[in-house]
Amino acid sequence: MDIIQSPSFRRSVKNGAILALVLVCTLLLIISKGNIGPLMLVPMTFVSLAGALGGGFYRLLDLIRQHGHTQKALANVFGILVYLVGLYMSLILALSLTGHWD
Repeated sequence: MDIIQSPSFRRSVKNGAILALVLVCTLLLIISKGNIGPLMLVPMTFVSLAGALGGGFYRLLDLIRQHGHTQKALANVFGILVYLVGLYMSLILALSLTGHWD
């Protein structure tokens, strides 16, 4: 079975998107003090998509994790770093599109 069509890959994509959505909703609620308007759907969508891509990328690193302890640690660190940087970049892009990033 191809790794992209596996249930574990889909679960990682779903978990990455859900985690990103929870993080961005929490951040937006704190920043906007509860006044979330329709323009806030853009950051939620962009960051959730980036989270899904980051979760999929993290699962694809399983091919590297199988080669030993050092490669496993490096793959985990790299996967988390790519996930966080992707979330940050998508949040900045979405907020600049809606005019909230000055």
